Amino acid sequence: VRATELTWVEVFGVDEGSEPDVRWACLGTPKRWGHDDLFLPYYDTSAAAVAQYMATPIMFRCSNNTGKFEVARVDPFWVTDLQPESALVLDTQGEMVYLWTGDQARGSLSTLASLFAEEYVKTAQQNGRTMKPVVTWTDEPRKLPRVYKRHFLAWP
Repeated sequence: VRATELTWVEVFGVDEGSEPDVRWACLGTPKRWGHDDLFLPYYDTSAAAVAQYMATPIMFRCSNNTGKFEVARVDPFWVTDLQPESALVLDTQGEMVYLWTGDQARGSLSTLASLFAEEYVKTAQQNGRTMKPVVTWTDEPRKLPRVYKRHFLAWP
């Protein structure tokens, strides 16, 4: 149907939770966006859930290109920052810290980045944050799970 052929459209409001069956037939069944507590369920609009969901994540790039281990904040960060020779630490500002190491990271970079991430979590815990152990990935960016990808602007 071309837009020029449309002559009549009915528009009406629907309260959340009372959507007609035809809506779910078109879009799929209602469900949570993930299986851990970092995802905001589509129906949870409590202040605490929204605050956790909207917290701005922080990313750090780990490097040993100069012969010494260096860590720098990446702001803003994009999917293009996930280069094969990189090691990146992502603090979701929730309870999770992720370490991503590219498959071409040089020498001791992955080990040093892992030590940095563990120390970062330990320091955050000492400062009163509830943190889970570091989650590490070394896959190519397109294979990363949705729980990680959702923190990036304009993931392709």
